[in-house]
Order: sequence, then structure tokens, then C-alpha cells
Amino acid sequence: MLHILLLILKWIGIVLAVFLLLVLLLINLGLFVPIRYRADASCQNDIETLEAEFELSWMWKLFFLTACWKKGKADMKIRIGWKYLFSEEKEGKSEEKIEVPEEKEENDLQKEKEEQKFLKEQKESLPPEKTNRSLPENNVQEQAEKRECRQEKTESGIDKEEEEKESFTADRRKAGGRKKKPLWDRMKEKISEWIESCKSFWRKILAIGRNLRGKKEQIESFLTDASHRRAFCSLKREVRRFLGHVSPKDVKIVGKIGLEDPYMTGQALAVLGMLFPFLGENTVIVPDFENKVLEGSVHIEGKIHNFRMLAILWRLIKDRDVRKIIIDVKKLKW
Repeated sequence: MLHILLLILKWIGIVLAVFLLLVLLLINLGLFVPIRYRADASCQNDIETLEAEFELSWMWKLFFLTACWKKGKADMKIRIGWKYLFSEEKEGKSEEKIEVPEEKEENDLQKEKEEQKFLKEQKESLPPEKTNRSLPENNVQEQAEKRECRQEKTESGIDKEEEEKESFTADRRKAGGRKKKPLWDRMKEKISEWIESCKSFWRKILAIGRNLRGKKEQIESFLTDASHRRAFCSLKREVRRFLGHVSPKDVKIVGKIGLEDPYMTGQALAVLGMLFPFLGENTVIVPDFENKVLEGSVHIEGKIHNFRMLAILWRLIKDRDVRKIIIDVKKLKW
């Protein structure tokens, strides 16, 4: 009896140990397997030739996200394991499946019409005496009523199908009309929407600033507090670490730029020259002071380690001054 109990405890211990090992393995994978990202873009002297692609993967592409822009069309796919959560291919397949029964109904209607024509031709070919003898008056009336019912049904079915087809074609035309908008117009619409959102955000900031004018002393005391200053310094330090960790490790930019006007081309190169220390050595931009040119390709690649992000978050939570400033900000009445 004791031997059996010991065996049971032994197997329970083995199962628990395996379970704990699996949990530790998953935790280590989540902490030490980095999230990788990659972005590629290219343009050949025209905005319509712009192509861009962004990929984000984790756990050896077990979790995978990709977004691309090609030929004026955007596409995005999210995959977890082997299952796609968002894809336009499924929508196309469903549309094809919907179109199949419509074709079958059209074929059935055509067959019925052909049969009716054949019966009419046969009756017309027979002499009137034989038709009157072979068919009594009651049968003739019944057949005429049946034909009228069939014709009404077929006409109603055809009308319904025509209405469905018209609605389907109208929807397609609307969708096609939306898709057929030129790329430049769509970009203008997005830029105008972004400008309007920025304006509304700026108005909100101005409203907050007006409200804070009467609370000048309270804000000064909040900013000059020693603990708040220490919290700002620690936040600044952790933000720098975060940006240094998230920044791409591999950047390659090769391009040719020209704005027809030498002065404007020089100004653009001056702005780009300010970014060269951050972009790295693999950046080559050739100016063209006579022609209007925009050609090139961009490749960006990097990775994010989860344990470093957790370390930054832990340091912020551990700091008393950061916790205090969060509580004081919540107490403030904007």
C-alpha cells in the first residue's frame, strides 16, 4: 500500500516538474526572444510608383503582422500561428462563392424559357382541329392558367434577380469609384484630415493654457518641487534609454533628389544633412540641381527586447518620486 502511494506521489511530482519547466520556458521565450521589425520603401521618379512594406514578427514569426502599399492599394495581414485574423483574400473568396448560385439560377431560367418556346412551336405546327379534339376546353383553360402563373413567377424571379444585380453592380461601382481615386487626391484628403486633427488638438491645448493662467502659483509650486524635479530627471533618463533601445540598428538609404530650382534643392539637402548623424554611414543621397527627380530606396531593420522594456517599466514604478508626481497630476484640476 505504501509502495503504491509513493508511486502516485512520484508521478505527481514528475507532472508538476514538467509543468513548471514549461512555464519557465514560456516566460524565458517571452522575455528573451526579441520583437523584430523591418520596413522597406522605394520610389521611381513618380508618387504612383511608391511601394512600401512593414513587417513585425515575434517568436520566429509565430505572431506576424505585415502591411504594404503597392500600386495605390493598401493591404494588411495579421497571423497568429497558422490563422489569419485580417486578410483581403478571404473576402474575394466569399464573393466568388456568392456569385456561383446566381449563375445556376440564370441557367435554370434559360432552360425553362427554351422549354416554353419548344412547346409553343409544337402547338403552332399542329392543325387547329387536332388540337381542339385532343384537348377539351377545361384542359385548355387549365393549361393557360398554369402558363400565366409560370410566366408571373419567372418574371418576378427575373425582376428580383435584376434588382439584386443592379444593387450589386451599384455597390461595386461605388467601391470602384472609391478605389479609382488618384493617389494624389487621397493623399490630399488624408493630409487635410491630419491638419484638421492637429488644429483641434492645438485648440484644446490653448483652452487648457487659458485655464491655467489663473493657476500660475499652483503650477510654479508644482514645477519647482524638489521631488518633482527628480522625477522629471528620471523620466528623461528612461525615455532616452527607451529611444536608444527601440531605434533601428540597420538603416540603408540610397536616393536621388532634385527640385528643378537649385536654391530649393540646396535647402532640402541642408535639412537632410542635419539627419545624417542619426541615420548612419549607410546613407547616400545624390542631388540633381537641374531636373525634378525623386528616386531611391529605404531599408530599416531593428529589434525590441521585452526584458529591457520591463526593466525600464520596473525602474519607473520603483521610483518614489515618479509615483508621487503621478498622484499629484491626478489631483490637479485642469
